[in-house]
Amino acid sequence: MLSIKQHKFTEESGGMVSTASPKAGPSVPITIDPRTSFASTSKLVHVLAAAIPVIWIVAALLHPQDQTTANNGTWLAVHIAQLALAPLLGIVMWLLLRPLQGTAAAVGRFAIVLWIALFSAFDAIAGIATGVLVDGGFQEASTYLFEHQTFGGEFSVLGSVAHPMWIVVAISCAVALRFNRARSSAWVAMLASVLFALHAGPFAAVGLAALALTVWSAMTEEGRPDRERQLA
Repeated sequence: MLSIKQHKFTEESGGMVSTASPKAGPSVPITIDPRTSFASTSKLVHVLAAAIPVIWIVAALLHPQDQTTANNGTWLAVHIAQLALAPLLGIVMWLLLRPLQGTAAAVGRFAIVLWIALFSAFDAIAGIATGVLVDGGFQEASTYLFEHQTFGGEFSVLGSVAHPMWIVVAISCAVALRFNRARSSAWVAMLASVLFALHAGPFAAVGLAALALTVWSAMTEEGRPDRERQLA
């Protein structure tokens, strides 16, 4: 922006004339591209985007804590639903991060791609494959697969990487929203969504509710990050 270093007033033709020497100062470029802003998308997209984490809340609360022959139908249904919801949630996060600039936003976009791949692989193996084996009467094979140290349950290599990857997504997105001057409720809620890394149970549901709040805030005019940031 322009800074006025000095003013000189001279009398010319009976009037006062102001002269100034402008100097270009530092400025921060526009951080939000209106053409790609989440808030600029259609109302239908808004509703669908907010609905994804809300639907996942139902799956998180229905997710059995332990797999048995009695609850195997619910176990399979929940994990099949998660496999469908994971890429949809990834699209929502991509739309949320797409107009944001900065290193944190770039990290978030990279992390969400990794999360989709890792979580989907984990869900397919530890959830759907084990459920199919139990459904076919192969309980011992299901237990072996779930307890596999590389590809199995929560404490396998795959599980230990897939779940923390959401923490990277949540923190980087929260930092990006804060840097781009989003409303406080948006980036604070995004930070709270780290609880979704648990992926099942009440705490995961709270994280998903916080994520839904973030998405909804990003859609509103008040929650839209500043399109122009200029330092005085």
